[in-house]
Amino acid sequence: MLKKLSLILFVIFLTTILFAKDVEINILREDYEGEEVQKSEIRLYISGEKVKIMGEGNRYHFIFHGNKDAIWIVDTEKKVYMELNKDLINRTASMRDKAMAKMEKRLAQMPKAQRKMARKMMEQQMEKYNKSKFQQEAEKFSYKSTSITKKINDYPCKRVDVYNDTVKVEELWITDWNNIKYKEDIETAYTSMMNFVDSLKTTFQSQQYNNALRMPFMLRCQLDDEDKLDGYPVSAINYDEYDNVTNKIYLENIESKKLPASTFSPPEDYILKKPDISQQ
Repeated sequence: MLKKLSLILFVIFLTTILFAKDVEINILREDYEGEEVQKSEIRLYISGEKVKIMGEGNRYHFIFHGNKDAIWIVDTEKKVYMELNKDLINRTASMRDKAMAKMEKRLAQMPKAQRKMARKMMEQQMEKYNKSKFQQEAEKFSYKSTSITKKINDYPCKRVDVYNDTVKVEELWITDWNNIKYKEDIETAYTSMMNFVDSLKTTFQSQQYNNALRMPFMLRCQLDDEDKLDGYPVSAINYDEYDNVTNKIYLENIESKKLPASTFSPPEDYILKKPDISQQ
């Protein structure tokens, strides 16, 4: 029985490897500034558990390598890249634990009343720290499904309105996952990437990492809970506090194409810049 089960699992694994496809996703973004419209493209490349995200006009490229549990943030202007991996996460967490132990020793030496006040402040700070900026923002959002439907680029879509408290901030047009080509390949890559990015968000809090990691977090809506979206966003329209459209994003096309291995690595002539974990 065990041998049969092992054989079945091996066949499933082999089938996944043999029939997995390299995928390119093209997204059009329109930014509105008064009467001017600036158009740019966002390209996503997928191969197994590897993802590369490139935004036209954006100096940073984002590369996720699931097999190595690593993210590379590539700076095309300075020709450098940073690597965030499990080892770095563990070392950062260890430094934080040591800092907490020192703080506990200092608290023990304080008068009782002062210690109580200091501990409360420390707990509030840690609660804020343990919830990254992205989590804090996400908790404010609510999703309201509507009965409004239309076709966008041949995808049948329904509208979902996104609210920040009581203010509508975004309009999403969602299609069923079954309408998306190569959905298994996309889901595999997205799930692996977002699970790893989630492990970073309570570790890396400084502004430099928040800015660089914002692009993959923008994809969170494509993996959100079934009760929130129940589908894949084909289009998104964002509004400011005055109900003006700030930008529109459209899924242009998804195609299968053979991608070279170099797609998912920093350029060879770029220099590795080690993150400064002492500021975390």
